[in-house]
Amino acid sequence: MGMLQIGLTGLMAARYQLDTASHNIANANTEGYSRQRVNQSTQFPQFVGFGYIGRGALLVGVERAYDQFLQGNLLAATTRYAQAQHYQELIAPLDNLVADPDAGLSPALQQFFDAVQEVADNPESIAARQSLLSQGEVLTARFRLFDARIDEIRQDVEQRLDGVAQQVTALARNIADLNQQILQASSRGAEAPPMICSISGINWRKSLPG
Repeated sequence: MGMLQIGLTGLMAARYQLDTASHNIANANTEGYSRQRVNQSTQFPQFVGFGYIGRGALLVGVERAYDQFLQGNLLAATTRYAQAQHYQELIAPLDNLVADPDAGLSPALQQFFDAVQEVADNPESIAARQSLLSQGEVLTARFRLFDARIDEIRQDVEQRLDGVAQQVTALARNIADLNQQILQASSRGAEAPPMICSISGINWRKSLPG
């Protein structure tokens, strides 16, 4: 590789570094923008018998400049918040049903045990026995109602999981397609390997001319 070719690799590297710097300046006031930087390395040297001769500069990627630790904590906190939000959304109807002062579980239990106490105090009373049986039926119906509501929540969760599984499958197919495109771009001898770029926090790849 001659001196001109080595100089060309340096010029190309400087060009893309300037383009990235200009891009950063243009988005200085863009809300949520993360500064980008170009990662540069040396070309793999060429062995010429008595040693290795350098072959110029090589761009290995463009990446966002951000704190990975803070980004990881943000993603974890967002995940926990979304989990708690969905849990609250699913459990709220059941919680409201249990805590209802008239149709909730506590009044039915209290009335049932009051009837039990009345039968214990007056075991010969037919009215007390009838009241206990009635309160037992009311409590049983209340438990059946809760069981039906819990089953509805379970079915809702299963449907949501199926929807999420379908979305994950679709995203996996898209990633596989992108990987195939990257492999095809990497096999082109006239172009440099695909470079990782970032727009709005999403990494993507493109091939730069050699």
